[in-house]
Parts: sequence; structure tokens; C-alpha cells
Amino acid sequence: MQKLGALLVLIAALTLAPTLARADDAAIVAEVEAASDALNQAFQRQDWAYIEKHITADHISVFPPWGEPKSFAQERDLIPQLKMKQTPLTEPRVTVLGPNAAMRTVIMALEGSYKGEPLPKRIFKTQIMVKQDGRWLEKFYQSTVLKP
Repeated sequence: MQKLGALLVLIAALTLAPTLARADDAAIVAEVEAASDALNQAFQRQDWAYIEKHITADHISVFPPWGEPKSFAQERDLIPQLKMKQTPLTEPRVTVLGPNAAMRTVIMALEGSYKGEPLPKRIFKTQIMVKQDGRWLEKFYQSTVLKP
């Protein structure tokens, strides 16, 4: 009888574990989406104080007009010359990498210019988000140019 009870507990644990993990993942996805959306809005407003509180100290950004990876301090000087409107072409996808890390991707249409030069029409946007001190922060951002 004890063996049967132990077997039932094991079966229940194996059956419920993926469900619990998916529930945790769903919470992480929602938190990452909210943090990413708020950060993107702050970039549009050029709200430097908000941005600095919501990126890691070692944040790196790779954006085609920059020509090379930039720290936030470097990027901050470039952004005022950027005139851009972004429109999502796909639903964002968040991949949970662990309890404190996630990757968010989305295909975006861009309109606008940087220093008078037109921006690429379509990009694949990748954000690596990490949870530090209870908050989701952007650690890495990269836009890859796609065919129009």
C-alpha cells in the first residue's frame, strides 16, 4: 500500500510540475512585457531618468544607424537625432531563459530617420531582460535589419 501511495505521489508530481512551470513562465512573460512596454515608451519620450532606472549598468544597444554596439551613455547622445515611429508587425514573443532572465523578440516596421538618413523599413528586435532587486531591466538590445 505504501508503494502504491508513493507511486501516486510521484505520478502527481510529474504531472503537475510542467503545469506549475508554465504558470511561473506566464507570470514572467507578463512582467517582462510590461517592463519592456514601459521602457519603450520612455525611449520615445526620451525620459532618461526612467530609462537609467530600468536598464542594467552594463547595458549594450546595437541599432543599425549607430554602426556599432553602444553603451547607454553613448546612445543617449545619439537618440535626440533619431526621429522614429515603430509599429509591431508580429506579436511579441517572450522566451523565459530562467527565473531571472528572458528574451523578448518582435518584428517591427520603422518610419523615420537618423541624422536625415532614412531608417531601415523592417527590423527584428531582440531584448534580453534580467530581474534584479525584484525589477525587470533591459540588459541587451539589438535590432537586425530585415528585407523590406
